[in-house]
Amino acid sequence: AVVMGQSVLAADKKPLIADPIVEKKLRRSLKKPEGELTEADLAKATYLSLRFTKITDAGLKEVAKLQQLESLNLNWTKITDAGLKEVAKLQQLIFLNLGDTKITDTGLKEVAKLKQLTKLYLDNTLITNAGLKDVAKLQKLTILSLTRTEITDAGLKEVAKLQELKVLWLRYTKITDEGLKEVAKLPQLTHLWLDATQITDVGLKELAKLQKLERLDLVATKATKAGVAELQKALPKCRISGP
Repeated sequence: AVVMGQSVLAADKKPLIADPIVEKKLRRSLKKPEGELTEADLAKATYLSLRFTKITDAGLKEVAKLQQLESLNLNWTKITDAGLKEVAKLQQLIFLNLGDTKITDTGLKEVAKLKQLTKLYLDNTLITNAGLKDVAKLQKLTILSLTRTEITDAGLKEVAKLQELKVLWLRYTKITDEGLKEVAKLPQLTHLWLDATQITDVGLKELAKLQKLERLDLVATKATKAGVAELQKALPKCRISGP
């Protein structure tokens, strides 16, 4: 009878991770295809990719149990700002991909609580310049993607506060030469993507200040071959793609 009692108890015990999507991806991350997921397992998880899954904001409540998580990929998911309240509980996060989601500036207030973040992807989201005030609080950021967002030159004043930034994506944004005056204030920058923006040779003169630049993309901009040649003289070690 005692044995039976134990088995009833075991069957009655709720699993620590009830969401099937989170469970599947967590098992993959932990390389534990079967068997009960224990508290110890949850504490071991440092990486979780939910990219292209049907994860919901409710499912993120389960993700918030993974307190040692350092990397979380939510690219191409249906999560919203509400779900980011749960993500903000993951205080060890250093990598967060929110690209191709419907998050807005409201959600960035939650993201700003993740003080250890070094890599943040916000491409093709609904964020604006206003939200960058919160992004600027993440002083450890080294990689930031703002591709296909509504940000403009005004928002780059906030980006310029991220003095550790090494890699910056500004592809398909409305930034102009004026904004490059702010980008030029990022002394650690090594990689800069400006393709499909309105910048011209005037802006390139600003970029000559970025002495650590190794890679620059100017494809589909208004820069000219002459302007690029001039910049190349100032930055001989930089690989420039463009006109």
